[in-house]
Amino acid sequence: MKFASRVQPYLIAALLCLPSFLFPQSESSRISKILESSLSAGSLDEVAGSLGAQAAAEKTASGKKTILTFLASLEERSGMLLPAAKHYSEASWSDPAARDYSLLLDAARCYLAANELSQASSLVQTVLLSAFDEQLLVRARCLAAWIQLAEGNEKDASALMLSYADNPAFSDWAPALLFTLYWSGLRPSAKDAILSSWPVSPEAAVLRGEAGISPVSFWYLMNRSP
Repeated sequence: MKFASRVQPYLIAALLCLPSFLFPQSESSRISKILESSLSAGSLDEVAGSLGAQAAAEKTASGKKTILTFLASLEERSGMLLPAAKHYSEASWSDPAARDYSLLLDAARCYLAANELSQASSLVQTVLLSAFDEQLLVRARCLAAWIQLAEGNEKDASALMLSYADNPAFSDWAPALLFTLYWSGLRPSAKDAILSSWPVSPEAAVLRGEAGISPVSFWYLMNRSP
């Protein structure tokens, strides 16, 4: 899949609304100007090339991390999953003193969506073995379960997903886990659980026919059980 010929205005707006923590206060103006300048470079290929060059030339760790994260987000939203995974991973390493494991999981998500399961699994295992933040570990465990499902280990993957969905620590991920089980046919009754317990979730909106599914994540790319 190649980039579209031009950067879509809605995509520019979405990217410029990336969380403010990506922009340290002392550098926000300078980095913002770099990003805005690159976004005006022309086609998506040219924008990506400009951002890559800016990241390579950036002297500060925080600035390099911001530019690489911005580039990876652009690529992921444009369907360029493998370049996005590469740049998320590079961004996670940009500050040797403070590795960002959240970005490493973003890279794993892209590898999983691209069906590059060994790379996805390797990154998730790195987080599980090295990170200490419980929310990161919860997210990594969910990704590990989705990887198992992608590898064809339906029995163990579905058991993990059901266990996680019943665990309050995984409440933020429960609708997506249950939706996976419903969509794949492994647990048709998961539909009722979503509608009753998470009625305002995006998954519930899909189940009610109020929203559609955008094929950007593994569990929505998988074949639906008839």
